[in-house]
Amino acid sequence: MDLDSDEQPDLSGERMTNLFFTARRSHNVGEILGGGNFGRGYDQYVLDTWTSGGAESGWRMASEMIVETVRLARYPTMPSRLTCSYAYPNEQVARSTMTGSQVPLYLYEVELVDPSKPCYTLSRDLMSVANRMPRGVPFAPHVRVVADQYWSSTGGTYPEVITESPLRVVRHLPWRNTWVPTGAGPH
Repeated sequence: MDLDSDEQPDLSGERMTNLFFTARRSHNVGEILGGGNFGRGYDQYVLDTWTSGGAESGWRMASEMIVETVRLARYPTMPSRLTCSYAYPNEQVARSTMTGSQVPLYLYEVELVDPSKPCYTLSRDLMSVANRMPRGVPFAPHVRVVADQYWSSTGGTYPEVITESPLRVVRHLPWRNTWVPTGAGPH
Protein backbone atom coordinates (compact mmCIF):
# COMPACT_ATOMS: atom_id res chain seq x y z
CA MET A 1 0.00 0.00 0.00
CA ASP A 2 1.33 3.44 -0.93
CA LEU A 3 0.26 5.97 1.71
CA ASP A 4 1.62 8.80 -0.46
CA SER A 5 -0.69 7.98 -3.37
CA ASP A 6 -3.10 10.73 -4.49
CA GLU A 7 -5.65 8.14 -5.59
CA GLN A 8 -8.70 8.24 -3.30
CA PRO A 9 -11.42 5.58 -3.29
CA ASP A 10 -14.97 6.76 -3.97
CA LEU A 11 -16.75 6.09 -0.68
CA SER A 12 -20.03 7.95 -0.51
CA GLY A 13 -21.52 5.93 2.35
CA GLU A 14 -24.95 4.37 2.59
CA ARG A 15 -28.15 5.37 4.39
CA MET A 16 -29.56 3.14 7.13
CA THR A 17 -32.44 3.20 9.55
CA ASN A 18 -32.65 0.30 12.01
CA LEU A 19 -29.32 -0.60 13.56
CA PHE A 20 -28.34 -2.65 16.58
CA PHE A 21 -25.95 -1.81 19.39
CA THR A 22 -24.33 -3.76 22.21
CA ALA A 23 -23.15 -2.11 25.41
CA ARG A 24 -21.56 -2.99 28.72
CA ARG A 25 -24.05 -0.88 30.64
CA SER A 26 -27.78 -0.30 30.58
CA HIS A 27 -29.23 2.57 28.54
CA ASN A 28 -32.73 4.06 28.53
CA VAL A 29 -35.06 4.26 25.54
CA GLY A 30 -34.59 7.69 23.98
CA GLU A 31 -31.04 8.05 25.32
CA ILE A 32 -28.51 9.52 22.89
CA LEU A 33 -25.29 7.55 22.54
CA GLY A 34 -22.58 9.84 21.24
CA GLY A 35 -19.67 8.61 19.20
CA GLY A 36 -16.12 8.33 20.41
CA ASN A 37 -16.51 5.95 23.33
CA PHE A 38 -14.04 3.54 21.73
CA GLY A 39 -11.41 6.25 21.32
CA ARG A 40 -11.98 7.62 24.84
CA GLY A 41 -11.14 4.14 26.13
CA TYR A 42 -7.56 4.67 24.99
CA ASP A 43 -7.40 7.82 27.10
CA GLN A 44 -8.04 5.58 30.12
CA TYR A 45 -5.34 3.05 29.18
CA VAL A 46 -2.88 2.28 31.96
CA LEU A 47 0.36 0.52 31.08
CA ASP A 48 0.14 -2.98 32.50
CA THR A 49 2.94 -5.14 31.18
CA TRP A 50 2.74 -7.73 33.96
CA THR A 51 -0.40 -9.39 32.54
CA SER A 52 -0.93 -10.71 29.03
CA GLY A 53 -4.13 -8.65 28.61
CA GLY A 54 -2.40 -5.47 29.77
CA ALA A 55 0.56 -5.91 27.48
CA GLU A 56 -1.80 -6.70 24.61
CA SER A 57 -3.65 -3.42 25.19
CA GLY A 58 -0.55 -1.43 24.26
CA TRP A 59 -0.29 -3.35 20.99
CA ARG A 60 -4.00 -2.77 20.34
CA MET A 61 -3.45 0.95 20.79
CA ALA A 62 -0.45 0.93 18.45
CA SER A 63 -2.48 -1.02 15.92
CA GLU A 64 -5.39 1.41 16.16
CA MET A 65 -3.06 4.37 15.57
CA ILE A 66 -1.79 2.69 12.40
CA VAL A 67 -5.40 2.05 11.28
CA GLU A 68 -6.13 5.75 11.85
CA THR A 69 -3.01 6.81 9.92
CA VAL A 70 -4.14 4.69 6.94
CA ARG A 71 -7.64 6.22 7.15
CA LEU A 72 -6.28 9.76 7.13
CA ALA A 73 -3.99 9.03 4.17
CA ARG A 74 -6.26 6.90 1.98
CA TYR A 75 -9.87 7.23 3.22
CA PRO A 76 -10.13 10.74 4.70
CA THR A 77 -13.88 11.08 4.10
CA MET A 78 -14.66 8.09 6.30
CA PRO A 79 -15.28 8.62 10.02
CA SER A 80 -12.46 7.94 12.44
CA ARG A 81 -12.84 4.75 14.48
CA LEU A 82 -11.72 6.85 17.45
CA THR A 83 -14.67 9.27 17.28
CA CYS A 84 -17.46 7.51 15.36
CA SER A 85 -20.53 5.61 16.51
CA TYR A 86 -20.55 1.84 16.01
CA ALA A 87 -23.54 -0.41 15.42
CA TYR A 88 -24.48 -3.62 13.65
CA PRO A 89 -26.61 -3.78 10.50
CA ASN A 90 -28.95 -6.43 11.89
CA GLU A 91 -29.94 -8.11 15.13
CA GLN A 92 -28.49 -11.49 14.16
CA VAL A 93 -24.97 -10.08 13.77
CA ALA A 94 -25.27 -8.13 17.03
CA ARG A 95 -26.36 -11.26 18.90
CA SER A 96 -23.59 -13.36 17.35
CA THR A 97 -20.94 -10.91 18.59
CA MET A 98 -22.34 -11.18 22.12
CA THR A 99 -22.05 -14.96 22.31
CA GLY A 100 -19.16 -15.99 24.51
CA SER A 101 -18.57 -12.47 25.83
CA GLN A 102 -16.40 -12.29 28.94
CA VAL A 103 -18.48 -9.36 30.26
CA PRO A 104 -22.23 -8.83 30.60
CA LEU A 105 -23.70 -7.05 27.57
CA TYR A 106 -26.98 -5.33 26.75
CA LEU A 107 -28.59 -5.33 23.31
CA TYR A 108 -30.47 -2.38 21.79
CA GLU A 109 -32.18 -1.36 18.60
CA VAL A 110 -30.94 2.14 17.74
CA GLU A 111 -31.49 4.78 15.09
CA LEU A 112 -29.33 7.54 13.71
CA VAL A 113 -29.89 10.92 15.38
CA ASP A 114 -28.73 12.59 12.16
CA PRO A 115 -29.88 10.46 9.19
CA SER A 116 -28.05 12.81 6.80
CA LYS A 117 -24.73 11.39 8.05
CA PRO A 118 -23.51 8.51 5.91
CA CYS A 119 -22.98 5.02 7.27
CA TYR A 120 -20.28 2.63 6.19
CA THR A 121 -20.55 -1.13 6.58
CA LEU A 122 -17.10 -2.60 7.13
CA SER A 123 -15.66 -5.97 8.13
CA ARG A 124 -15.27 -6.14 11.90
CA ASP A 125 -13.61 -9.54 11.34
CA LEU A 126 -10.50 -7.74 10.09
CA MET A 127 -10.13 -5.87 13.38
CA SER A 128 -9.86 -9.00 15.53
CA VAL A 129 -6.67 -9.36 17.57
CA ALA A 130 -5.91 -12.64 15.79
CA ASN A 131 -6.12 -10.97 12.39
CA ARG A 132 -4.40 -7.69 13.25
CA MET A 133 -1.61 -9.07 15.42
CA PRO A 134 -0.50 -12.50 14.24
CA ARG A 135 2.72 -13.76 15.76
CA GLY A 136 5.88 -14.01 13.68
CA VAL A 137 5.24 -11.27 11.09
CA PRO A 138 6.46 -7.64 11.07
CA PHE A 139 3.81 -5.73 13.04
CA ALA A 140 3.45 -2.30 11.36
CA PRO A 141 3.50 -3.43 7.70
CA HIS A 142 0.95 -6.15 8.48
CA VAL A 143 -1.39 -3.75 10.29
CA ARG A 144 -1.17 -1.28 7.37
CA VAL A 145 -2.30 -4.01 4.95
CA VAL A 146 -5.14 -5.06 7.28
CA ALA A 147 -6.17 -1.41 7.74
CA ASP A 148 -6.38 -0.89 3.99
CA GLN A 149 -8.45 -4.07 3.68
CA TYR A 150 -10.74 -2.86 6.50
CA TRP A 151 -11.34 0.62 5.08
CA SER A 152 -12.11 -0.80 1.63
CA SER A 153 -14.25 -3.72 2.91
CA THR A 154 -18.01 -4.04 2.57
CA GLY A 155 -19.07 -6.43 5.32
CA GLY A 156 -17.57 -9.81 6.13
CA THR A 157 -18.89 -12.41 8.53
CA TYR A 158 -19.33 -9.79 11.27
CA PRO A 159 -20.14 -6.49 9.58
CA GLU A 160 -20.07 -3.31 11.65
CA VAL A 161 -21.57 0.03 10.75
CA ILE A 162 -19.66 3.22 11.51
CA THR A 163 -21.12 6.71 11.27
CA GLU A 164 -20.51 10.23 12.52
CA SER A 165 -24.13 10.40 13.71
CA PRO A 166 -24.89 9.79 17.37
CA LEU A 167 -27.31 6.91 17.99
CA ARG A 168 -30.69 7.04 19.79
CA VAL A 169 -31.91 4.00 21.74
CA VAL A 170 -35.23 2.85 20.26
CA ARG A 171 -35.75 -0.25 22.39
CA HIS A 172 -34.02 -2.71 24.66
CA LEU A 173 -33.94 -6.24 23.28
CA PRO A 174 -34.00 -9.29 25.51
CA TRP A 175 -30.73 -11.12 25.83
CA ARG A 176 -30.13 -14.08 28.07
CA ASN A 177 -26.63 -13.32 29.20
CA THR A 178 -24.96 -16.45 30.48
CA TRP A 179 -21.92 -14.59 31.78
CA VAL A 180 -21.43 -14.98 35.52
CA PRO A 181 -18.74 -12.97 37.31
CA THR A 182 -16.07 -14.94 39.15
CA GLY A 183 -17.20 -15.75 42.69
CA ALA A 184 -20.83 -14.92 41.97
CA GLY A 185 -23.38 -17.23 43.52
CA PRO A 186 -26.94 -17.92 42.43
CA HIS A 187 -29.27 -14.94 42.27
